[in-house]
Amino acid sequence: MTDDLPPIEDWWPDLTIGARHELLREPTAELTPRTRQEIQTATGAEVGSDARLADDDVTYVHTQTEQVD
Repeated sequence: MTDDLPPIEDWWPDLTIGARHELLREPTAELTPRTRQEIQTATGAEVGSDARLADDDVTYVHTQTEQVD
């Protein structure tokens, strides 16, 4: 459910690398407990157990990746 998430711009910068990798591996899957907890910690908002990224959030995630040589 995408309505459960605060704006991605508010929490993406605060996610650990591990949580970011989880989202990159399966961007349309339900968020893992780890990722939900990190979003809650970053924003203070409760994130539902069935939360998923919206299509715009998936696009945002892909624009935030950096290529490493």
